Amino acid sequence: MSSSKMRSFSIFICIIVFTAVLIFTVSFFWRKNHSEKEGDVAHLLSDIAAKKETVLPQADPKQIEVKGLASTRLTEKQLALPLYIYPSSGEKSWRDALQSAESVDFIIANVNNGPGDSSEEAWRNIIPRTVATGIKIYGYVYTLYGRRDGAIVDEEISRWLKLYPEVSGFFLDEVSDDIDNLPYYVERYKYIKTLGNKTVVINPGTVTDEGYMNASDVNTIFESSYDSWQDTTFPTWINKYSSDRFYAIVYNVPDETKMQSVVSSAFKNNITKVFITDGATPSDSLPYYFEAETKALLR
Repeated sequence: MSSSKMRSFSIFICIIVFTAVLIFTVSFFWRKNHSEKEGDVAHLLSDIAAKKETVLPQADPKQIEVKGLASTRLTEKQLALPLYIYPSSGEKSWRDALQSAESVDFIIANVNNGPGDSSEEAWRNIIPRTVATGIKIYGYVYTLYGRRDGAIVDEEISRWLKLYPEVSGFFLDEVSDDIDNLPYYVERYKYIKTLGNKTVVINPGTVTDEGYMNASDVNTIFESSYDSWQDTTFPTWINKYSSDRFYAIVYNVPDETKMQSVVSSAFKNNITKVFITDGATPSDSLPYYFEAETKALLR
């Protein structure tokens, strides 16, 4: 073979080898890159699938802690009004109370030192109107510190429901704080519970023996003046119970600042049903700072 032909053949062989190497190199790097991309895609799809399968825990709104605020203050209406005013003569007080339904839990109605002997139109009108706002009506019944005949008390309780069926609870007034009279109030409590799901509020107006918690749903452990409130020390046993089971009525609270201080100390003492007034008696009228009081209880 001539030298020229040998050179041509060598060049041809070199071209073939070079082309083969180039094809192999390109193929190698393409497969490597493609494999990595497939791996990335696989990992991506795997991550997406994992995220779809992972169910994030949903927060229960009832278990969300709001620091610095007692739970009862967020969920319970705190104001309880002994509104013994006749609906027509006390029209403004009743109107103000109904307009504050977001704060008022219940109103104690007193027709005539109790339900009266017959239904009265003014009360037949105001009681359903009140209930329609979400405020509960509790009927007033006095007990003479356990000396009033239990059968008479029970009959009066039943009469409330006959005359005003919207009544959903009872305010037993003039309640004894003597442990010897506890059975009397347990009997009244049991009788009321036979009438349906009715709330029983007792009013000894002072701290009782703990046993009285078995004769009530709400215990009025204070009813007196602002000066007495400042001097009162409450027993530690009340902290064993829900704060909405205690009620305080504080009168002669002269101004808004002192009203705010009563609200604060009541909550600190585990008492979250309150009525604070500037009057000498709790049931004559609403205090001049009533609007501020409703807001204080919604803080």
